[in-house]
Amino acid sequence: MKGRLWLMLSVFALAGMLLPWGPAARAADQWPSKPITLIVGFGAGGGTDVIARTLTKEMVQYLKQSYMTINMTGASGAVAG
Repeated sequence: MKGRLWLMLSVFALAGMLLPWGPAARAADQWPSKPITLIVGFGAGGGTDVIARTLTKEMVQYLKQSYMTINMTGASGAVAG
């Protein structure tokens, strides 16, 4: 009797663990679906800007998505957030 109870509990537990891999999970949209915007808190042409633009050029190869780098200067980078 106990063996049968454990078997039923195990089957239900396994079914519950497999639930997230159902049809809803496979029907998810591709990510990212919008262009990527990278905000740099310092002026254009500086070291931070060069690194950010180099990083986004590398990211576009892997993500296959368009990107845009925006420089928002002021308050030592605190305004960008």
